[in-house]
Order: sequence, then structure tokens, then C-alpha cells
Amino acid sequence: MKYTENALNILTVLSHKGIGKAWVYKNLKGNENTEVILEKLNKKLGGKIDKKEFEKRKNTIIKEINKLNNYCDGIIALGDKDFPQHRGRVNDSEKPVLLFYKGDIKLLNLENINISVIGLLNPTIEIIEREKIVVQQFAERGAVILSGLAYGCDSIAHKQAIDSKGKTVAILPSPLNNILPKGNRFLAKEIVESGGLLVSEYLYNHKDLMELRGRYVERDRLQALFCDLIVLVASYDKDYTGKFDSGARHAMNYAKKYGIPRAVIYDEKLDKDNPMFSLNRKIIKEEKIMVVNQENCIETIKREIDKIQKHKILKNYIDKIKSHSEKYHWVGIYLYKDGVLELFPYYIGRPTPHTKIPIDKGICGAAFRENKTLIVNDVSKDERYLACSIYTKSEIVVPIRDENGNVLGEIDIDSDYLNAFNESDKEFLENIAKEIGKILSNSS
Repeated sequence: MKYTENALNILTVLSHKGIGKAWVYKNLKGNENTEVILEKLNKKLGGKIDKKEFEKRKNTIIKEINKLNNYCDGIIALGDKDFPQHRGRVNDSEKPVLLFYKGDIKLLNLENINISVIGLLNPTIEIIEREKIVVQQFAERGAVILSGLAYGCDSIAHKQAIDSKGKTVAILPSPLNNILPKGNRFLAKEIVESGGLLVSEYLYNHKDLMELRGRYVERDRLQALFCDLIVLVASYDKDYTGKFDSGARHAMNYAKKYGIPRAVIYDEKLDKDNPMFSLNRKIIKEEKIMVVNQENCIETIKREIDKIQKHKILKNYIDKIKSHSEKYHWVGIYLYKDGVLELFPYYIGRPTPHTKIPIDKGICGAAFRENKTLIVNDVSKDERYLACSIYTKSEIVVPIRDENGNVLGEIDIDSDYLNAFNESDKEFLENIAKEIGKILSNSS
């Protein structure tokens, strides 16, 4: 079994009462030595732990790890080389810090297109056939299918991904040596043998039913934060008398919270009076959302895959820009649509209220109208500036153009320093903007 000393240390840290994921993210980056960890732990817990006690806990954990035997290929933690990054904007208290896995852990990497498929425990044959078509379309286009190994829609998603020669990931509410539900142990084995992945946050079995219920909710959260799109096949709404599949609701709610795109399978002609689609109907009423049916299935899924690929490319550019200079404190991309500059969902920096900017407002609007790069050395002296942070001192906005010179969007960067941007920054960012312009032109 593969694991690092770092993973062991984080497991040991988490074994202390009062220490959770948020504390780990706030205090550890991974790969700290024992002395540094103990200093931080004792600051939190009041100086109660010495190195001998820490090592004793660690040895106890190693014994439990050994019980996993061949059920687990490895343990990976925050700070380890291949620890998978989550999607969306997630609070520290909900980010995973450690995972047990069997199979290919790289399937969770950001480079992959991951689609979570969730739904009823008891779908009808007609619902199953519709789900199979959707999963097949995603899998044949190279998407990795995620689900929770539950009976019903989860199992169908895993099986269809395998039948379509694709990869699938099962996220579990239990240790890897105690597959739940037990009736899906052979499916779990098949998932791994077909190049897929089993993943869990748990070393120990649940103590009681209440704890297990909480773990199912935690599993639902992972189904959301490790996917690029979550698809609800069918499920009961909470308000539907006497029946509801809470797992599907939890996962869809987490996706909404994290800003992960959501989709539902629904056909008004077939499903408008079917209580099994009551959650689907509720979500459609709440927001504009991707709706998949038998008529639009192939076209809609192709368009969504293309959109996700573009999303990943733009995210990589934002990461690249941010890493270019420490003075780039806020980095985002705005895309033009119908007279408005809309903020691309992924950005780096403090939250901003300006997710949509009319082209007649702000420095971004001015850069669009004038179709040129604007550098503002002191935003407090520019009346066009739309305040979003008291810390912002200067800004640069660079238009993204198509091959005909039309503005498709903008790179927007704020700095907490006055006079932060110069000709070198301008040249670097305009070259990046040209690259992005070609990609956006080709994908439109």
C-alpha cells in the first residue's frame, strides 16, 4: 500500500478531538515535520500533546491501515504530489484533506472531465433506459462517470460507464474493506478491474446509524466537489409526501453551493405528473439549468462537453496569469454577452459583487468600448472604477479579441499595490489574450 509520512501525520492530526478539515487547511500545507505540527496542535488544544503521544497515536493508526490489506492501494493527503483538487468554490471545512483509494486516483484530476450521475434507489425500467443513454453519451466522449455505488441510479451509472468502455469512480461512505451496500461488492470489484476508482475518507467503520447517515451526506458532498457537472436522473422532492431520496438532494444542493453546473433529465410530456421527477421539476423552476431529454440528448451533451473543455482551458490560463507575478492579487476573465461582461465562474482573489458589468460601466466597460488595454495606477483617482475591495490600489484590463479584432472578453487584474503594472505586464497579458482569443473563436 502506498502512502507518505505526510498522509500518516494528517491522519494522526485528524484523530484528535476538535481538529477537523478547516483546521488542517488553515494550519497545514502538508509535509510539515512533527515539531511544527505539534506546535500548532498544542496551540489549539492547550499544550496537551508531546511527541511520544503523537507517535503512539500514529502507530495505532498504522495497525488499522494494515487491516485494509489488499482492499486499499493507497492513502493520499493534502500536500502529497497527486492529491486531487476539488472543483468549485468550497469552504475549508468541506474540502477533503485525505482519501483512501483503490484503483486510479488520477481519475479525480482536474484534467479529466468528471460527470456525477445520481438519482433514485428504485428507478423504473423506462428511467433506467433513459439514464443509460445519457451515461453512454458522456462516457463515449471521454468523460469519467462519478457516483456513490448505491442501488438504483448509482449502480446503473457505474455499469453503463463500464459497458461503454469508459472509466467510473465510486465514492463510498465506508472504509474500503467494508463496501456499502454489501450487495454491490462485486460491482466495486468490476469498477477497479475496468480501470476505475473506489475512494473513501474513512479508515474506521461507523459506530452507529446516526454516524452512517452523516457519512452518506459527506459522500454526497464529494460527488459534487469532484465533478465538472452533476446530472440528476430522477428523484423525489423533499416535500413530496412520504418519499424522498435525500442523497440526490444533498448532492444537488452541494453542487449549487459550490457553483458546480447542474443538469437534470426531464421531458415535460413524459414526466410532468410523475412524482419520481418532483425534484427535477423543482430545480428547473428554481433556476435556468441544463435539461436533457430524448430529443436533445446527443446535441446537449456534446455542447456541454465542449463547454467544460473551454472552462478547463480558461481556468489554466487564470492559474498561469496568477503565478506570473505576486503583485497580481485578483485575477479573472470576463466574457462578453448581449451588452454585458460576465465574470467567468473561476477566478482567484477576494469575492467580488461585480459578476456582470454593463459595457458602459467601470474600467472594464471602458476597455471594451475603447478596445484597448487600460492601466490604472491609482484606482482611487479614477471615477470609472467600480469598487470591489478596499485593498485594491491599481488595475489592468486587457481585451480578448477574435481574429477580426472584435472584443470577446477581457482579462482583469487588480493589485493591492499602487503603480503595480508596467509595459512588461501589458505585453505578457496581451500575448495571453491573443491565445485565449483564438481558443474562444474556435469554440464558438
